[in-house]
Amino acid sequence: MSERLRDFLRLLGVGAVLMGMFFLGAGGLLIYSQMKSTKGWPTTTGEIVSGNVYEVQGKRFLHHRTMYGARWLIRYKVGDSIYDSTANAGFEMSDRKAMQKTLDEKPPGSKVQVLYSPDENGRIALSEGMLARSSPVVRLLELGTGCFLGGLLLMLVIPRIG
Repeated sequence: MSERLRDFLRLLGVGAVLMGMFFLGAGGLLIYSQMKSTKGWPTTTGEIVSGNVYEVQGKRFLHHRTMYGARWLIRYKVGDSIYDSTANAGFEMSDRKAMQKTLDEKPPGSKVQVLYSPDENGRIALSEGMLARSSPVVRLLELGTGCFLGGLLLMLVIPRIG
């Protein structure tokens, strides 16, 4: 293997590691911000009553087209009181069909873990939030892990080939 090719592959490995670190850090920050906003909230079990996909119009950071989110009406009990409140998926996507799939994963009658605000009745969040399997944040973490490990492998293996 020529020295130029070896240097190029090493550089490619370094770039992949750095890109992987960026993606992992961005995903981690998104999850941290969600966890921070619901820190200390108790959990309870709720039941999905209904759900819908909603549209978000207008310009948003890096998105200049229609975005879609999933929202569920959830019935849950705290003490002797029963509440009905809405919870969003915790993320939005430009692909309506993918968001409909997210909605369909929790049909009416499904049991879900709910975080509820001890200070505001009716303010809730789904406990899985951004860590839902269909979340773009999970895909970002997967991509970051792949880039990081692939780059690390390139950096470690290329110097030994020759």
